[in-house]
Amino acid sequence: MYTESNTEKIYIDSYNFKMLQSEAALTGIDINKLVNNIIKNYIDYDRIADRVNVLHVRPPFIQSVFSQLSLDTLTKLGKAHGTLGPKTMMDNLRLPFNYNSALILVEEYIGKKFNWFKTDISEKDGVLKINLVHSINKNWSEYLSVFLITMFALFGLSEISKKISDNHIEVVLRKP
Repeated sequence: MYTESNTEKIYIDSYNFKMLQSEAALTGIDINKLVNNIIKNYIDYDRIADRVNVLHVRPPFIQSVFSQLSLDTLTKLGKAHGTLGPKTMMDNLRLPFNYNSALILVEEYIGKKFNWFKTDISEKDGVLKINLVHSINKNWSEYLSVFLITMFALFGLSEISKKISDNHIEVVLRKP
């Protein structure tokens, strides 16, 4: 919901303007709304994706790639990315490299901003419980569970349990 708007003059080259007109007509969206959607997508996703090294691909592509990978490969990828990725992601977002930033990374950036999954994270009595729901496949669940366990191990957490299905992950970790 927009509470105020600005009227600004911007210049769009003729080819891009024709493409915007065609897309607006095809989708039945007002061209101003389409342009604002594109700008919002850049602000909310693309500019941050570059900073946290998230691929600019959509779930159907990930689904097709991950469905071809073996469990061993998924585990290796999850461990490698869970070990090396968080530091780079947090540095690029100017977040300190710590447990709280890891929670922010999962819930706010990868979950909400990139809309890769819905998160439910809770902490009680020294136990961290992470539930993720997504729409990709079981191999994606396996990769994410290994990534999460590995990332949080960097901050001293240890695995208690993990449950995965085609579109759900539950990882339970013990805090130090």
